[in-house]
Amino acid sequence: MTDAVERAKARAERGERAKQIREALHMNGDQMAEAINQKAHELGLVVPAYDKTRVSRVETGAARLSGEEAVLWAAVDPKRRGVPWLVAGLPVERGSAPKHDSSHKKGRQA
Repeated sequence: MTDAVERAKARAERGERAKQIREALHMNGDQMAEAINQKAHELGLVVPAYDKTRVSRVETGAARLSGEEAVLWAAVDPKRRGVPWLVAGLPVERGSAPKHDSSHKKGRQA
């Protein structure tokens, strides 16, 4: 494969992972844009304002993600898979994600 083909494939795969985040949140494009914009405000990150078109372009791989944008997408992911998973598809190691659900009982596996 040529470099251009590999880059296009990687963007499409990254877009699919972004779509998985939105779907895990049960949000449409407008809602996801609002969530990304809110998270940017909370974290004090300066990124272009999101709208449903930008969300769609990220999900199709038509738009590249800046480092700040990757942080935002990972920060709203309810499964806490992290930036390496979003950007490169690296597997998430069990226990590597921050704990955010206090409903699990000790000794119980998810």
